[in-house]
Amino acid sequence: MPMGRPLKFKTVKELEERVEVYFGECDQNGRPYTMAGLAVALGTSRPTLVNYAGRKGYAEVIQRAKDRCEAYAEACLFSGKGATGVIFNLKNNYEGWKDKSEVEAGLSGRLEIRVVDEDEDKTPPTPHVDAPAADPSAGDSAGPALKSGGEPSGPASDDE
Repeated sequence: MPMGRPLKFKTVKELEERVEVYFGECDQNGRPYTMAGLAVALGTSRPTLVNYAGRKGYAEVIQRAKDRCEAYAEACLFSGKGATGVIFNLKNNYEGWKDKSEVEAGLSGRLEIRVVDEDEDKTPPTPHVDAPAADPSAGDSAGPALKSGGEPSGPASDDE
């Protein structure tokens, strides 16, 4: 088994004592409980604390510390001071804290399904547009007449 860096805290009891010192100092100095603050007080980093959380014995100590930080942050929500920061902290550092939004999806309009026989011509159908029929007695007011093939038979505009 490959050897990694030696543990900073040789025993679970040593880690537990150091964690309790951190919370005691926070209480004495009026500082908030945070996991980042705990990591600094322990002379380590948050990722290292996460690694300790994966070790037997150490995991319980880290989880209790994390729960204590979360409870502190939640209590701060009721003080009204810095609630936005507290909410950000809870949503980004603790499970179960997230914004929920509901999206209502609906369809409107018309859905057309066309079944095509495999032997049928593969060219798409020409779209059908209902347009009023031109009145031949109306002259140019109905627009230019079209030759076969869709080309106008008369001048393109009245400006000529």
